[in-house]
Amino acid sequence: MGVGTGTNRPTITWTTATSTVLFDQANVRLRNCRLFLAGPSATGALTVASPITISSTGAEITDCEIHWGWDADSIVGIGITTTAAATRFKFDRNLAYAETAAVPTTTFLRLTGTDFFSMDSTHIIGPGSSTTIGPVQQLTTAMLKAQFRNSIIQSTTAAATIAVTAIAGNTGVFYGCGVGVASGVGVTGGSGFQSVNSQVMTAGTSSALVLT
Repeated sequence: MGVGTGTNRPTITWTTATSTVLFDQANVRLRNCRLFLAGPSATGALTVASPITISSTGAEITDCEIHWGWDADSIVGIGITTTAAATRFKFDRNLAYAETAAVPTTTFLRLTGTDFFSMDSTHIIGPGSSTTIGPVQQLTTAMLKAQFRNSIIQSTTAAATIAVTAIAGNTGVFYGCGVGVASGVGVTGGSGFQSVNSQVMTAGTSSALVLT
């Protein structure tokens, strides 16, 4: 638990390509810190391959400021990776951002499995690795009973059509969320998620988020 507010909070900085933190024990919580996943600044080239991996139940990252890319050569491979064992992961009240030029090798948040996932009052903004791989990506295993609430996920990739790259077979809901893209649907179709009071945000407009 970090003490303080704003920039007067503990800062954890990843400084080498292999720097990593493993949430491999149950119920590990990290709160109220500043996390610089791609090094301390844009000075010097650095690609941190896997800054955080979550592989056990009950993990939590909450109330944190997370910077995951400074420029074209200060980036992450995958900022936060979960495994199918990472059930009940909470990612609440975070600000997670990267500069538009800081295109990750793959994505910022990769969700594999992660049943009972919670994202509440969080803002993720930055590029994905392509127009259809957003800053949030699912892979291999669907998630069950997930909740995305009161959050904004924006891809700043030019011509992005997807901010959340989902897979089929999920259960859960987007409630009161905004998904930002240049154009398109925002969340990959056929995901199984349901949408309530959520919007796709494009340049100057918004429309109801429809998950089909």
